Amino acid sequence: MSGDQPRLAGSDVGVFVPFGALEPSRAATEATMVELVSRLDRDAALLVCGHVNALVTGSGISDVRERQQRAFRAVGTPDDCDLINRWHLGTRPKGASAVIFFQGQLLELTRWLALHGSPATGDPACFGQTEVRKIFLRAALLASELWAKRTFSDRLSGGQTGAEAIERALGAFRKSIEESGVAAHPGIAIARGRLLFERFLPERLPTYRSDFATATGMSIGDYLTCVTMLMPKVSDQPSDGTALFRETYAARTEFAAKFALFLRQTSQTPDELKTSLEKGFEKNGFKAVREKPILATPAGWYVILDAAYFVDHFTLSPLFKVISSGKQVEKVFGAFGDAFEDYVIEILERRYPATFGVRRLFTRTKSREENPEFEIDALLNEGADLVIMEMKAAFVPERSILTDNPASFLRELRKKYAVEPGEQDREVGVAQLARQIRAILLDRWDGAEIDHGQLRRIYPVLVVHDERLASPGVGAFLNERFRERLRDAARAKVRVEDLTIMTIHDLEIKESSDGFSLTALLAAYVAGSRGGMVALHNFLARHPTYSTMVRPNETLMANSLAEVEELKNRLFPKTEGDEAAS
Repeated sequence: MSGDQPRLAGSDVGVFVPFGALEPSRAATEATMVELVSRLDRDAALLVCGHVNALVTGSGISDVRERQQRAFRAVGTPDDCDLINRWHLGTRPKGASAVIFFQGQLLELTRWLALHGSPATGDPACFGQTEVRKIFLRAALLASELWAKRTFSDRLSGGQTGAEAIERALGAFRKSIEESGVAAHPGIAIARGRLLFERFLPERLPTYRSDFATATGMSIGDYLTCVTMLMPKVSDQPSDGTALFRETYAARTEFAAKFALFLRQTSQTPDELKTSLEKGFEKNGFKAVREKPILATPAGWYVILDAAYFVDHFTLSPLFKVISSGKQVEKVFGAFGDAFEDYVIEILERRYPATFGVRRLFTRTKSREENPEFEIDALLNEGADLVIMEMKAAFVPERSILTDNPASFLRELRKKYAVEPGEQDREVGVAQLARQIRAILLDRWDGAEIDHGQLRRIYPVLVVHDERLASPGVGAFLNERFRERLRDAARAKVRVEDLTIMTIHDLEIKESSDGFSLTALLAAYVAGSRGGMVALHNFLARHPTYSTMVRPNETLMANSLAEVEELKNRLFPKTEGDEAAS
């Protein structure tokens, strides 16, 4: 657009803009959505939708308001800006900004465009037309309302008690958190992904490298290099100013052929996207976008459909590539769980090394019972305080999250993190923590140098790979399961605190954050988490002291910088002439 750019009113507090702000006389229905998107060039609108998603959801340091301004300038018009600001001034809380775009809404819009958009030239230049922008913006606002109806439905009502109401809403809470954030830090994702899949998993599954090569035709290193090459396209300020790219994106590098193979495996056409979203959406959600997050249009344009999903894809797809090739699912998942445990323990060992021969950290320490599986993954002994950690890398099926029966999600949480049902119920996660703590209280544990005369508090911590386990209410639900399994084991002089769910990102942050101890953090969190209703991540972000003290993981950041340098050398290798000149 030429001339003055439209500016949205407000500050950092956001209020979502409804469809009625632009179309007060039209019904916010699915029929209206079909009418709107059928007037858009499907392929061009999907490309622009991916671009806006990067601006709003891509990794970066821009605040919400700045992201919204950029996204609106990409598709908005001055007239619509005036309408939104007029609505905003009449309805907003004091100082709040207009929030037009968010991840779940843009995924919802992607779905409607794929299903009902009109195939045409696929040229994104059509968004230079005011009418096209107006239709797209209205479809986006309507998509946010349809997303909310699909996600929440009646799940926020109907519980007989407060606890029942929360449990009924847990799946909706998880999905809303999953689809309303921003992409993880690419440096952290790059470093963690390479450590897990190039080092830890092959140590636990010796055939992994060859299995991956058989499944993809690429080495795991080459595959992760291709993903890393696209990280600039999932930034809140994409390289070259746009999230769109061509198949020739890597043509000037030594990696062109491998990148083309990577694109074929991770991209889908608009027609393929339509087919995948038509079949089984209620069961699978946006699984098709997770598995193939890149859109490839017949006109030769490419875009990453969802920035956050793409970064998640980087940290998980190397695992599922092997599983999808027909390898034994339980064997591969089991090896990944062990690899995750190894990764977590290495972080803890860096943070808590033995000092002058005195150990505080004990890993894989066993009970005096003869069962070899009865062990504590990690125990931090601070004298009067013990921190007991159990590590879990489990996956909750998409089909269980948003269903007509909210109990299906609760069953999966119990199965993955408490008790796995079967002929003999298998204790996992919080049930293991309860069993371990009962044994400690009964003095049945060796190898951790526990002084029972000094012991006063025990902090149970579940360290998880699934960062969405930090969604509201999950901590409270699993804490109840923990308390059920602990029963009457606690002694009067030893206080067993409520459960803390610590995501791997939380632990990575804690490793490089000085000025406070883990036990001090856990004590403050337990006191302020309302029984697990507040996630540890949110507690850290909002706490007046801890929020100023947390730091990104220095080890991972250093590794990611080294990876970027290695990437440059792989893509643009120096010639003998270059070396002589330098």
